[in-house]
Amino acid sequence: MRKFILIFLIALGQGALGAKKVNFATITGQADFLKDGDIVRLAVYKFTPGFKVTDDTALISKVNNGIYSFNVELNGPVQYIALNLNYNKFLPIQCYQLLCAGDRINLSTRSDITIFRGKGSAAWKAQSEFLKSLQDSKTGLHYSNEFERSIIVAKIDDSITTAHLRFLKFNRHLKNIEKLRLQAEFCATTYKDKHWSLTFYGSGEDFKTAMVRYFKTTDTLKAFTRLLKVYESKDDLEAISNSGYYPDILWAKVKFKYFICKSPNSNVDILSMWNYINRNYSSALRDDIAVRLIYFLRDPAFELIDERSTRTVFQKALNSVKSPKDKQYIEGIAALKMPGVKAHDFTLTDSVGKVYHLSDFMGKAVFIDVWFTGCGNCQRVLPFLKTLESKFRDSNIVFLSVSMDANRKIWKESVKDGTYTTAESINLVTDNSLDKGVNGCSINDPFIKNYHIDGAPTLLLIDKNGKICPTPLDPRIDGGRNLNSAISAVVN
Repeated sequence: MRKFILIFLIALGQGALGAKKVNFATITGQADFLKDGDIVRLAVYKFTPGFKVTDDTALISKVNNGIYSFNVELNGPVQYIALNLNYNKFLPIQCYQLLCAGDRINLSTRSDITIFRGKGSAAWKAQSEFLKSLQDSKTGLHYSNEFERSIIVAKIDDSITTAHLRFLKFNRHLKNIEKLRLQAEFCATTYKDKHWSLTFYGSGEDFKTAMVRYFKTTDTLKAFTRLLKVYESKDDLEAISNSGYYPDILWAKVKFKYFICKSPNSNVDILSMWNYINRNYSSALRDDIAVRLIYFLRDPAFELIDERSTRTVFQKALNSVKSPKDKQYIEGIAALKMPGVKAHDFTLTDSVGKVYHLSDFMGKAVFIDVWFTGCGNCQRVLPFLKTLESKFRDSNIVFLSVSMDANRKIWKESVKDGTYTTAESINLVTDNSLDKGVNGCSINDPFIKNYHIDGAPTLLLIDKNGKICPTPLDPRIDGGRNLNSAISAVVN
């Protein structure tokens, strides 16, 4: 009997050890502009904010007695979240933060001032102050063109990051592992801002020439080199390996080596990029970097990639990655990247509830512009779309303007204002009954999932036979020349 009890206890212990560990964190708070009944939303990201948005989870909390509260189940020890405190207004008050297992964060917000309390609050405060400094530094800048702006912002970001890294060193309220993690986050955030600010350079610049020129400026190159050292330090590896930015920066290293440092007119050696990833990384980390490579392939700006290499990399990635979700994502991007695939027959509605399907427009080409309220880039692309839609008004093409706004009132006000849409387009919206909204956007509509919409503006072109065309280039990059040619080809 004693032997049986001992065996049972050992088996029970092994079962407990083998069980999947569940990580939780709590966030509670109050704000002087919130009243009882208001809805506060929390987006939980699988990857870094803005990447693969369709894999995100949205939670809601109804304010009760002035308090909102979230009990968050995390997929790992660290995850990114975006807290949206003022969903019912045009521009939500939100912040991207790292949430760690065991955190018990309490926030008290009055106007623009937030007081942080509880376990993990010191790291949140340090991160919030850093992000606010970056945001404030970009107001009131003077520059002759958008490319010059990118260089100015890069230098300012370098200075701010250096200052905040110094503050971290002397912060008595942070544990050493928190300091290391935040050091990596600060450097990665700065790099991300440098990279994406290229979206705003002048339309006369060739994309790849601008990339090379930008990253080869002395200050930017030094900052990027410092960033890689942070992420390659063996002492820091344990602290930062759970960071979503970790595979981002390792992927950036691959892109820097095989894309950015090449001459502007040379082909992108996508197969060498894949072989480098496969040779130097393994397991889940390799899969995470591989998914970023596939994400890179979906961008129409990188057109100097031969089709055979692209198909080879898609196949290798599908054979390699283990996660079913990642496989599904790669298959979807492959379908969108390879022209001639049958487009998903979506179902969307207009402001009076009239239902539209893609099949309604069979025999006509269809151009789709995806946007959401508060998207600055969506506003910047609008002048180009107005010119093109006016030019092709009498051609065999339909222009659809699809909003991801979860709040119907906000969507209708934006359409009425004409801030994001044109008079030539049919205004449609995604279904907000399928999810709770992430940062004010409905992301679970089959349209969003089947077309792999993970940001805005997203431009789609479908031919008169209902087949997907190569993704049009953002007209801000080349003044709309690529998009003009693509539309001309499908209407003739």
